[in-house]
Amino acid sequence: MNYLLEPEYTPDGLRILYEIRTFTETTEGIDRQLTDPHTNSLYEIVYPKEAGLRFQIEQDDICELQEEDIILIFPHVIHSSFLPSQRPGVTQVVQHVIKFTTAFLYPQTPISSDIQHLLLPPRFSGKYKVFRKGTDSHKKLFKLLGQIEEEFQNQAPGLEIALRGLYSLLYTFLLRELQSTTEFPSSAGPSSPLVDTANTALIFKAIAYMEEHFTEPLSMQQLATMCNINYYYFSRLFKHYTHSDFRNYLLTLRLNEAKRRLLQTDASITTIAMECGFTATSHFIQKFHDSTGITPLEFRKQYRSQ
Repeated sequence: MNYLLEPEYTPDGLRILYEIRTFTETTEGIDRQLTDPHTNSLYEIVYPKEAGLRFQIEQDDICELQEEDIILIFPHVIHSSFLPSQRPGVTQVVQHVIKFTTAFLYPQTPISSDIQHLLLPPRFSGKYKVFRKGTDSHKKLFKLLGQIEEEFQNQAPGLEIALRGLYSLLYTFLLRELQSTTEFPSSAGPSSPLVDTANTALIFKAIAYMEEHFTEPLSMQQLATMCNINYYYFSRLFKHYTHSDFRNYLLTLRLNEAKRRLLQTDASITTIAMECGFTATSHFIQKFHDSTGITPLEFRKQYRSQ
């Protein structure tokens, strides 16, 4: 299945943290495809006005939306939209699209909840969620989405401060509505001495640094020194907060970036390996195969949009 991996950075190299757009399409042509299969690491929320939409999720999951129904599509889920059969007299469909990444919500002074729900992706069940018009959940979500769109249209001073606040309310609503299963490890719950404001701030600082510098040589000793704490204590903190050891967490960051470059650039496998922080092409290929079951070249051939 070919699909488009949407850009996550602007041409200037800035990370795309949110997107608010509206598309108007004519209703000519039943089953006309409106968007090609695509995905990215952002949460995507779509709702149609004046007519309905049909979504294909991954290979064979079909979801029909009526006017003002809302669909939430989770990160890294491949999807496309189509124009289904429409009512007589309806000549257009208006597709409202609101996207965001939790990176937009990162605070300057983090607390435990920020690590648990922002830096660590919640383990929501399924690939998408539909909020049907008329339900209490839909009413709350539809109002919040309207506030986000109105704020964006006004372009008033403090726009992104206001948007961050509204997106924070949106994300909190989703966490509570979908009942994320993200929890602290049972062996060291919230009452553990590892969990306090100071430790949370240190790990938040370390993870944020990794996200910015993962293509460079990095060691856990380097981060422990940066945080001014003992290597072994840092190791315990890191594993507790991320549910992963340092090496695997760093490897995941590098492999995810490699996938993006494989699909969005024509760079060679060796160039991508070096640019993503791997010291040898053979090591990169082996780790990529261990993670995906195929080689980087096979991945590019299989998934790159034609």
